[in-house]
Amino acid sequence: GEPERAIETYHRLLQLKPGYDLARNNLGGLYWLQGRKEEGLREFEEAARMDPELHDAQFNLGMAAADQGRWDDAIRHYERAIDIHPQYLEALAGLATALIRQQQFEAAERPLLKLLELQPTNAAPRLNLGDLRRITGNPEAAIEQYNEALRLEPKLADGHFKLGTLLTEQGRLPAAEEALRKAVMLAPQEPRAF
Repeated sequence: GEPERAIETYHRLLQLKPGYDLARNNLGGLYWLQGRKEEGLREFEEAARMDPELHDAQFNLGMAAADQGRWDDAIRHYERAIDIHPQYLEALAGLATALIRQQQFEAAERPLLKLLELQPTNAAPRLNLGDLRRITGNPEAAIEQYNEALRLEPKLADGHFKLGTLLTEQGRLPAAEEALRKAVMLAPQEPRAF
């Protein structure tokens, strides 16, 4: 199908221009999406070797490391991608996730706040910041972030679920029930909302 034809096209392009780092990185992405992760990883590594300043290759290496649970490597590659391109949204989000996985909560706040600065109307970083506040023992700040995320995106089932769960833990049952009911209405197929 289409991905195989695209892979073939990249192979031909790389035969004509073997040093084309962006094509090599994109080929890695196609392999990765096809589940051919080892081949994808080799292409990402080669693209980064060819051009250490190729932020997309650094990001892809971070994504691959995160996929394999190699969080320290993921952090290093995401940070490198951000050093090259400070407003790289996906790398900022990946970095925050990797730092949280490594329980580096204070450090995880920086990329989340940067995401909010760059995209103040994006609900996803608000949810993540709410999760971070919850993990670090600040439930009121978490509730504030979840509510802000839901103000920005009222049909965000995950936001209603997170808010409802936290309100339940806080013993605020009427508000929790309302949030969880909204989560179920928005995503009835989601088993954790029941």
